[in-house]
Amino acid sequence: MSVDVGKLRDALRPVFNKFDIDGSGAVSTEEMSAMVKQLKMDITPERLRKMMVEADPDMSGEIDFEEFVTVTKAQIEAGNGGALAAVVQQAGGFFGFFGNIF
Repeated sequence: MSVDVGKLRDALRPVFNKFDIDGSGAVSTEEMSAMVKQLKMDITPERLRKMMVEADPDMSGEIDFEEFVTVTKAQIEAGNGGALAAVVQQAGGFFGFFGNIF
């Protein structure tokens, strides 16, 4: 499955902004944890940690928007049900930001 990165970026911006609770331009583990809880998703702390590591190739400890888009796109295209893509899809539907882009 090929994803139009321009359309994906546009669709992901409001979702990312919702995740970025403090407006810092990056999503921390704490912010991701808060979002997962708000969405009532059952993700263990270990799975959350792994998800953050997978989505943070520069190892900064946070996911910036470019990382968010890149990892979500890769997980969608791989069709492997990646954890970040699942959280993003749930959040997008929950907050009414987009239809099923996945």
